[in-house]
Amino acid sequence: MYDIRRMSYEKPYQDFFIRWLNLPETQRALGVQASFMYEESSHDVYSAFQQSGDYVYPGFREDLEFLLEAGIRVV
Repeated sequence: MYDIRRMSYEKPYQDFFIRWLNLPETQRALGVQASFMYEESSHDVYSAFQQSGDYVYPGFREDLEFLLEAGIRVV
């Protein structure tokens, strides 16, 4: 979702891994509870990161400028 090389409405990845992670044999191999269902995005997880303070900063413009001016290539 944070890949700035794509438009925000474009999926940044294929979703084959979601189907794979929800396969019973994959979940058994990983030791996942049978009632678990993997989702590509979770509001609960998003909220937990946001409430803990461990979330992206409001703006990265200054950070990107600093990196670019230092000659560091970024995506």
